[in-house]
Amino acid sequence: LLSHFDLRTSENYLIDKSGLSSLLDIEIGVIEKLLEYFSLNFSELEGRKHEFFFLDNPIWLKPIISTGEDYYCVLPQLFFSYVLGALDGLVEQFDKDALHDRRASYLESKIESIVKTRFPDSHIVAGVEWVFNGVEYETDLVAFIDSHAIIFEAKSHKISAPALRGAPRRIKRHLEEVFIEPAVQSYRFEQKLNGLMTGGAADDQLLSKIPVDIGDIKKVLRVSVSLEDFATLQTNLELIKDTGWLPQDFTPCPTINLADLETLFDFLEHPVQIIHYLSRRTELFGKYNVFGDELDYMGFYATTLLNMGNLDEAGGMIALTNMSKPLDRYYISRDQGIHIDKPQPAISPWFKEIFDTLEERATPRWTEIGGILNHFAPDNQVDISKGIKTLARRVQKHWKTDGHENTLIFSPPASSKYALAVVLYKNENSERRHEFFENAAAWGLEPEHVQYCLIIGLNIDARDLPYHYIALAEPPK
Repeated sequence: LLSHFDLRTSENYLIDKSGLSSLLDIEIGVIEKLLEYFSLNFSELEGRKHEFFFLDNPIWLKPIISTGEDYYCVLPQLFFSYVLGALDGLVEQFDKDALHDRRASYLESKIESIVKTRFPDSHIVAGVEWVFNGVEYETDLVAFIDSHAIIFEAKSHKISAPALRGAPRRIKRHLEEVFIEPAVQSYRFEQKLNGLMTGGAADDQLLSKIPVDIGDIKKVLRVSVSLEDFATLQTNLELIKDTGWLPQDFTPCPTINLADLETLFDFLEHPVQIIHYLSRRTELFGKYNVFGDELDYMGFYATTLLNMGNLDEAGGMIALTNMSKPLDRYYISRDQGIHIDKPQPAISPWFKEIFDTLEERATPRWTEIGGILNHFAPDNQVDISKGIKTLARRVQKHWKTDGHENTLIFSPPASSKYALAVVLYKNENSERRHEFFENAAAWGLEPEHVQYCLIIGLNIDARDLPYHYIALAEPPK
């Protein structure tokens, strides 16, 4: 009886054209046209290369079966799983240019709204026109945050199915559109800003379009944002280095798809950490053979702050796959209405207090200072906090002794250019604190590879603030 009942299963998947027409108040002729567009006939896929179906299955975009008279839909969920590609294909038949323009304007406006979620006080300029070596260019979006200028190049090109399944010509074309061209464009603009920052062309028209004093900009970051995902090609430059497709002297920058950018700005709640993440992604991109997507990078950041330790000498491939598991679990749970704690970077409480105070006070170059602190891995942050407590007990006992030890110098490895100096003092000798700070700066900048020394002063008799003095010292020019 059960086997015989299965003969009636097809009735469950039969589409009632008249019922749909009545329910939706749409003419039955229109319903039939839609069903025909989203359907495949029996044997219609004969002759197609079956090996392509795994990465480019025709039923993803046409999930209805047509018998010539009736229509059946066995997997209606495919409409929702592949709705973007299906609707793009439908709209492009009527007005392809309008669709492309809409994709571009949506991407640019969405990037701006995402940036403002974490940088509400930033100055954001869209569609910046400028001239470089006599040629006119336009940059999609620039965000000026404290001493940072972050250049965003938006690319709304579609990533075609043949490229995703490995067709070389399509891959090359999309890499040029989504990866190479925006990086080259943003690098030109970075060079333009660097020239203005060093005092060149005081009458340049671009200066009137920049909403901040050009002298306040100390660092420029570049990010390319794509509307669609290009798999791990976006995160691993090593995969295409041997193709010969990259221009000579190519200076890459992180390429992040829109969904991952929005996740990044939601996951990292402090502005300093977002800037540090983008900075570290820039430094690591092309330097390591890393296998993993952007969410894996974020998961790795949560545990290490992208501190690679001694991996400079390790060589080989670094696999970050599955590092995104905590983030996957959090966002999937949230989508299902289940509330769990959001994963957070493993920073010490003292460092977090410093970040909050820097942002609250809007200390000049606070984003740079926070970024330097984030260069110390979570384990190092714990050691620094312990070292300060130990030194505080010594200063409490020996502060009257001339030349007593009151400074901790944390020199970075040769791969880093940042040092940290923590100076402790008491109320009774606070008048000498600037002398202590100057000595600490000299010690911190002593190694040749150190370009910046962050000095933090702590009055051990006043525990009301995470720091009582903070400054960024550079070697004399």
